[in-house]
Amino acid sequence: MYCWNTSQGCMYHWKERGKMTFLWATPAGAGTAPPSQMPNMPSGPSESTEAERRVHQGDAALWVTMIPPQVLTADFEDANAQAEEELELNAKAMGAVIGKGGKGIKEIEQATGVKSTTLNAREDAQGQRRLLLQGTKTQILAAKSAVEQRIVMVLGLKMAEKVQKHWSQQLLEKKRTETGSEAAKSGVRGLSDFALEHGLKAVMARKLAKLDAQLQRSLAHPGFARNDEGELDGEICETIPLRSSAVIGRAPEEGEEQVIEAEVNMALGPKEASKLYGDVQDQHCKLHRMGNDFYVMALESQIGTLVDGQKIRHTDGPVALRDGTTLGVGKYLFYCEVGSETFLQERRKKLLAGERFWKEGSASLQQAESEARQAEARRVRIRKVRNGGS
Repeated sequence: MYCWNTSQGCMYHWKERGKMTFLWATPAGAGTAPPSQMPNMPSGPSESTEAERRVHQGDAALWVTMIPPQVLTADFEDANAQAEEELELNAKAMGAVIGKGGKGIKEIEQATGVKSTTLNAREDAQGQRRLLLQGTKTQILAAKSAVEQRIVMVLGLKMAEKVQKHWSQQLLEKKRTETGSEAAKSGVRGLSDFALEHGLKAVMARKLAKLDAQLQRSLAHPGFARNDEGELDGEICETIPLRSSAVIGRAPEEGEEQVIEAEVNMALGPKEASKLYGDVQDQHCKLHRMGNDFYVMALESQIGTLVDGQKIRHTDGPVALRDGTTLGVGKYLFYCEVGSETFLQERRKKLLAGERFWKEGSASLQQAESEARQAEARRVRIRKVRNGGS
């Protein structure tokens, strides 16, 4: 069954309950049936020219900037990122962990994949030894757990509790003595320098480091969606010009349509991948052009797609995109820019030069207010002339 939605001006193909496929929408506006032949279009393919296509399509273009979770989420942890951590243990605990002939620590390394090194004791550490663990954060967490389990097995629960208490005291002491710049190191690159420049205390720096990473980047590196090199487009944040239509998803099928892939590391397992990247579906949503306008449509009705913070599903049909629309797909953010190619390129140059959107908006607002005042002054003069100058 074919269904025509008069309020949206959209045509659907209804297959069965819960399954309805969007077919097309009229670019002429809601409630108007699509004309049999679009204006400014030739009657046959052989008569088509590039000039006529430009007239039909206008100058409008859509740029989509894909911003991944590692830019947006302050606590995003790359599963493959290398890290290291020092553990302080008393002589007995260290002996239990190392084991006879190094057997204990070798078992821990083989089970978790970490690399361990025994370091010299610090001058201020009373009877404490240091064990350096190197690997991914997941491997280090597993190794710490294995260290605790070995201490329990060899020396008993009381010794393990004593070691944990020492680690907790170390952490509290570090938090009491660290500067704002040191506390901000858990945030994005550049945030530590920002805390130092503005004299932020450790408590405030820690709170700021927990906030949205995009906000941190805006503070440390002014400009929208800049990557680690300060650019708006690169390996981290990629801008994709839309050709005609594109499918966004975890593994969109290759075909005639453009593909925008939201990369998800499924090697982590479904649960951990969902935690880091959100619930990104294989084919999550579709962007397409109709006339001189652009639309987004969800391709499934379980998870949905966020459009400027409002969730839409497949049965909601296409939703119009404006300049500045943001799409939420899992924990990915897609920033949409709509305008002529020239306008978008010029605005991008201004952003790279360090200018802000609101400067341009403020200037436009001031110009509009000035024109409104001038128009009102003209109307007052006209009324005076009509009333004989009184």
